[in-house]
Amino acid sequence: MDLRLNKLVESRFGREVNSRGDCELLSVQIELETGHLLSYNTLRRVFGVVNQKVKTRISTLDILAQYVSFKSYLHFENGVKYSNKRNLTTQLYEKLSNGNPNEISNFLIKESSNREFYIESIITTIHFLFNNKDVSTLLHTIDYLDLNQKGFSYYEKLYLGNSIGILFRTTKSSKTKIRELLKSTFFNDFIFEIFVDYSSINGFYAEFICSSYLANSSQKYFKESLRILRNYLNGVDLPHKIDLNDIDNELHPILLGRLLSIGVYSNVENDKIDWSVYQRHYSLPFFYEPIIATILTSTFIYYLYIENEVTKILGTLQHEDLNYYTAFMLMKSVYNFKQGKRIEPLRFLKNIDLDQLNLSYKELLSLFYYLLDYKINANQLSKFRAQELSKKLGYSRYDFTFIENY
Repeated sequence: MDLRLNKLVESRFGREVNSRGDCELLSVQIELETGHLLSYNTLRRVFGVVNQKVKTRISTLDILAQYVSFKSYLHFENGVKYSNKRNLTTQLYEKLSNGNPNEISNFLIKESSNREFYIESIITTIHFLFNNKDVSTLLHTIDYLDLNQKGFSYYEKLYLGNSIGILFRTTKSSKTKIRELLKSTFFNDFIFEIFVDYSSINGFYAEFICSSYLANSSQKYFKESLRILRNYLNGVDLPHKIDLNDIDNELHPILLGRLLSIGVYSNVENDKIDWSVYQRHYSLPFFYEPIIATILTSTFIYYLYIENEVTKILGTLQHEDLNYYTAFMLMKSVYNFKQGKRIEPLRFLKNIDLDQLNLSYKELLSLFYYLLDYKINANQLSKFRAQELSKKLGYSRYDFTFIENY
């Protein structure tokens, strides 16, 4: 029996239940309040008046929960969970307001077994301290927590990166503050490598791209590929400096795909790239950046290969992979539109839910979605939205002339 529910029942009853007489009186009260009958014998077992170890039926728990103003026992359980979470959140805010990095981190570590609360609390802590311009306390707290990649699943990292990364886009951050955060391995690995902000390549994210600090060996490839992308978005065509034949096959699949895509941005011949070398990495994450590059450039050198391989993979699509699927549908719509077709791009466009896109890519890819809707359907509202995104993003390659001539 749930002792928390017992205590609530006794509180409502007005006294402890520890005798047959108490159970008989409580049985009457419950029937008057709820319209349901619980015998005094059932109540004697529930409250331990008789020593019989019998599992309490859910129907009994439901009636007791209704007696203390809940709809059901499940409603009661959810209320308890919410109450516990609210209490923990209040404690967290108390620690944050005191501003002691050691106290904050110790509290989080203590609650780390409660995974959902732990992840949400890390996000809350960073938002709170950053918005209060307390970067020093923030960095000390992160150091005390000693967060590392092994302690988090890939999807937990994605959630952390996107939930925290958006903060820098929406908050006016001084270059000095961003540079302080760039010294932290956590912010490099969990935030700036995850939340690759395609909306802020010329904004706060440029500080990361241009920083000479490398949190890990793969960042030299990562940052160079992003500098190439930045040049492209700003209308600068420069050959890349990475020897693609020397790429480490053990890099993350997304980074491998990004590196194989850079020739599309820098107008370098791609015939020498042997994609089959990386076949064991074939996955939706691996093909993500090639898909993005195809959309952004309307260069279809890899299109048929990507379409063929990704179509094979889509048979095992998971809910958390819908962002990849959405980008893939947008690529297919772009390709068919550029081939002079009208029915096919519209069909693929209808499969696109912009809310499924990752936050870091959403605005830039939405520009192409609205652009296609304007060109295919003569939708003037979509034209307006494309123009507004063009102004907001500020990339010279995608100006109003680009929109008209697309």
